[in-house]
Amino acid sequence: MKQLIFFFALLLTSCILRAQVVIYDSLWPEPGTSIYIRIVDDPSSIHFAHFGENVNWDFTSLVSSSQDTIAYVDPANTPYFGSFPQSNLAINLGPSEIVYLQNDESISQLVGIIGDPGTGTPMAIPINPALELFQFPYTYGDSILSTAQASILGTGAMFGQPALDSMKVVSTIITQRKVMAWGLLLLPCGGFPETLLEEGIITRIDSAWTKVPFFGWIPVPGFPMITTDTMYNWFTANSIHPFMQLVVDQSGIPYSASYYSGNLQAIEEYSPSGNFPFVVSQNPFENEVSLFSTQSGWNARLFDYSGRLLLDDIKVKIGTTRIDLSGLKTGVYLIVLKNEKGEVTTIKIQKH
Repeated sequence: MKQLIFFFALLLTSCILRAQVVIYDSLWPEPGTSIYIRIVDDPSSIHFAHFGENVNWDFTSLVSSSQDTIAYVDPANTPYFGSFPQSNLAINLGPSEIVYLQNDESISQLVGIIGDPGTGTPMAIPINPALELFQFPYTYGDSILSTAQASILGTGAMFGQPALDSMKVVSTIITQRKVMAWGLLLLPCGGFPETLLEEGIITRIDSAWTKVPFFGWIPVPGFPMITTDTMYNWFTANSIHPFMQLVVDQSGIPYSASYYSGNLQAIEEYSPSGNFPFVVSQNPFENEVSLFSTQSGWNARLFDYSGRLLLDDIKVKIGTTRIDLSGLKTGVYLIVLKNEKGEVTTIKIQKH
């Protein structure tokens, strides 16, 4: 009888372990992966169970009229890698927005970002100490407490203080995150039976100083400024990238939500092989894209967000090549350019 009881206990334990997803560092998207997300029109319409085991989250009825692209890239192929040489994975969020990560088998950290603080020119912002994102393995019941800091030096106008010649702003970021539930995630693109729900309370404390002759740096009135958001991330066994995300402000009002809708892993040409002189003059565009080039011998192809080829063999000339895209729907698209040497580069475009 004792052996039988032990057998059933072992069986039950193994079933419970299989029911819960465990996240490892190997689940980070590979460089060259482009993930498409849909932006939810009304985040306040999202209601869900925050806690528990074997929970069902049904978001199949969410309404979205816009989408965005997030590209995972090799940081060594970005123009700002010299600022973050310790990074081994980067996330390209846009022309002047890049996130740099340092990952290994036991921990993932955010080490720096490229952003535009208001000058119109991207700048490197180190995160020191780095912001801890994950400790692996990461599963139901696990928690992470991390404090990081970013410092930006610039003019007062950059920070909405035009009367001040120079300012130094230090942002302290405190995160308290915990995996609160696991279960089945249902999205318009499909179902994901092995999903973790993480709740994170993100507090940011912005302190500011201005430089005064004979006195050095003195505090700026109105600072520090403290904001607190609560973020919910749904992680599946498919990827560390959140397949669903909801952000709630300190008043408890949801103001941002998005969900996964596909990727471009199937497009072999997506991974760029170099940096080349191409400029799109209208982006986002309405009916036409003007592609300026200083080189000849390139052909362009156009893909939609799902990786479907829409236009093929577009001849690119020296100067301006105009591409009529009036028949496209609102959304994000990818221009893949390739020359006779096999060199490849890509440009993300968006239609209003």
